Amino acid sequence: MYDPDHFEEEEEALFASTDFTKPQPPKGLRLVPTFLVSDFIAWLDTTYPEIKSIHDLNEYNIEQLIAAYEYAINANTDYTGEEWLRSLQRL
Repeated sequence: MYDPDHFEEEEEALFASTDFTKPQPPKGLRLVPTFLVSDFIAWLDTTYPEIKSIHDLNEYNIEQLIAAYEYAINANTDYTGEEWLRSLQRL
């Protein structure tokens, strides 16, 4: 038989155990969207033509270049250096 109080108790228990105030961190590494990676590479080619290969850069260098790129486009992409490096290496 249908008991509305039973469902209300289940819902209260479900929502009481979930903290919606803090955003959950992503699981694993995210890939940077291709359009953003392409824009970064185009910016890198015009700004730092002496860099011949992305594969020669380490994570620290990538983080510095990403910070300069974000400053140049006046945006924060919210991706880590490791995520950028992984996305760049996939190209």
